[in-house]
Amino acid sequence: MSIARHLKQASLALLMLSPAAALQSAYAEGTTAGTSISNTASVNYSVGGVAQTPINSTTATFVVDRRIFLSVVAVSPSPTELAATVPGAPAVVRTFRITNTSNRPIGFRFVPTNAAADAFDLANLIVRVDSAAGQPIASFTPGTYDSSTDTATTVATLAADQSTTVFVLGDIPVSATNTQSATINLQAVSIEPTSLNVGAVGSDIVQTAGADTAGIDTVFGDAGRDGTETTTNVYTVSSATLGVTKAATVISDPFNNTTNPKAIPGAVVEYAITIANTGAVPAQDVGVSDALDASTTIATGAYSGSDIQIAVSGGSTTTCTAAADGDGCSVSGGTLTIAGSSRPNIPAGQTATVRFRVTIN
Repeated sequence: MSIARHLKQASLALLMLSPAAALQSAYAEGTTAGTSISNTASVNYSVGGVAQTPINSTTATFVVDRRIFLSVVAVSPSPTELAATVPGAPAVVRTFRITNTSNRPIGFRFVPTNAAADAFDLANLIVRVDSAAGQPIASFTPGTYDSSTDTATTVATLAADQSTTVFVLGDIPVSATNTQSATINLQAVSIEPTSLNVGAVGSDIVQTAGADTAGIDTVFGDAGRDGTETTTNVYTVSSATLGVTKAATVISDPFNNTTNPKAIPGAVVEYAITIANTGAVPAQDVGVSDALDASTTIATGAYSGSDIQIAVSGGSTTTCTAAADGDGCSVSGGTLTIAGSSRPNIPAGQTATVRFRVTIN
């Protein structure tokens, strides 16, 4: 294959690139807008074989115009952010990186929205901008949300070729379930830069219409040629998923004792309430309420002198009494309750079993 043919194919491949992508890659930042560029030509000539004095042209001058480029990139959620993505959690954070690849400082405002056709929408979407202001140098971690200091909602000014971190916060609905996902959009809109000491938000940048002027014109070089960029980030819910079963086993009766006992008056029956967590995170402070049948009476002392046994698989086994003695377990008005300090935590993939015995009246 000839060298000319190789060159032709390479040229065609370059032409197939997205114009905006090619430009953004080749000319990120570039010469600062407002730079004045001047050039003068010199002409040499001879007359009758004798060199004459060179003649200089007039000076051509133009001003470099402003080209608007920007980048919005989603940052993968941190372990802390992932752990917070549970049903009903408020102000759960997702992180974005904003970069000004224009050739002049610009500012940004932000528009967060819920994407359509996903599992759920987040409520109260807000934007906060990362800030070191008010934080001790030793404790400031760039890119980490701090509710006490990261309070700005816009970027007043960002130098050319510089980046900053932006956070989107939203409330997870309590109805969201394990593994459900929701997508949010973050749009960054380029605005005229303002002093950091000025509270007013700059106006949206407008592209210069018509012919080139003597001043600093503005050209949108972003993908959509509109001075904005949008990207997405995802909230995937990690939750406990509980399943509950209850079984009854006859332990003894007055005639057969423990050999093939039957459920007759005077017999002792053991109930086992099994709570299985098939979700992704622990279920904490799991309480139980069980209304006992009026034909039965709670049996006492069945578990090493205690009345109720609570066993967590892979964990500890504890006991408590049915009396109202502050241990969290009680029977009142015919209802057995597991509350307070007796509430078990059930790790993901584990079970807790609550056992107690009753006597048939």
